[in-house]
Amino acid sequence: MFPSDRLIPVMDIRHGQLVHARAGQREAYEALQSPLVGPTLGHTASNLLRAAGAVRLYVADLDALLGEPSDPAVIHWIHEWTGCEILLDRGRQILLQLPRHVRPVFPLEAEWSPSEHADLVQKYQAWRPFFSLDLWQGRLMRGYQSWGIAGSEESLGLVEQAYQVGYRAVVVIDLAQVGTARGVAGICPLVRSMRCHWPRLEIVAGGGVRNARDCQLLLDAGADGILVATALHRAHGMNSSPTESELS
Repeated sequence: MFPSDRLIPVMDIRHGQLVHARAGQREAYEALQSPLVGPTLGHTASNLLRAAGAVRLYVADLDALLGEPSDPAVIHWIHEWTGCEILLDRGRQILLQLPRHVRPVFPLEAEWSPSEHADLVQKYQAWRPFFSLDLWQGRLMRGYQSWGIAGSEESLGLVEQAYQVGYRAVVVIDLAQVGTARGVAGICPLVRSMRCHWPRLEIVAGGGVRNARDCQLLLDAGADGILVATALHRAHGMNSSPTESELS
C-alpha cells in the first residue's frame, strides 16, 4: 500500500468549471461528469482531497494556458482557498499577487528562454516553483529549442539545464497520455533516471495513471508525488471499471 498523501488530485478548469482532460486536446475538453464534482470549486476540491487522502492539489487554468482571460471566479477561488497547497499552472499568465499556499508551475510549453526561467526562479524562490517537463508521447514539447537542446528526445539534458538555472522541483507529464488510462510505462524510466541523477530533486509525475499499481510504479521509480485525475474519478463512480480504476 502506497501512502495516499503522495497522490495529487488534478483540477483542469475551463470557463470556471472542471473538465475532463483527455490526450492533451484542450479545446475539446468537456465538462467532467463525476460524483466528486460539487456545486463549487471549493466543494470539488474538498471532495478530491478527501477521496484521495491527499494534502495538495494540482490546478491547471486552461483559459490561461490557451492564452485567454481567466474566469474571475477561478482567480478568486485560488486566492481564497487555503485548505491545502496548490500547484498552479497558468502558462505565461502568472498571477500578479501569488498567495503563499500556491506553488507556481512554469511549463516548458510556455517557451520562456533559460534566462527568463532563471529570473522566474529568483523572483518566486520563496514559493518553491516547479519546472514542468512537458512531453508528448515521450518527447519534449515545443520550447526545448530555446534551451539549446539537440533534439526532442533529450529530456535529461533539459532537466539538467533547468536544475542549473535553479529549479529544485520538476513536474514530469506526458500530455498525450493524460486521461487515456494507458499506464505509466513510458515515463517511469525517465523518472528513475532523474532520481538517480538528482537525488534531492522534488519530482511529481503523471499522465496515463490507471490504478494503484501505476502509482506504485511511479513511487518505486522515485516520484515524490503522483498526479491523478481520471483514475480517481473512475474509482469513485465515473464509468468505473474495477480492474482499471482501483486506487486503494
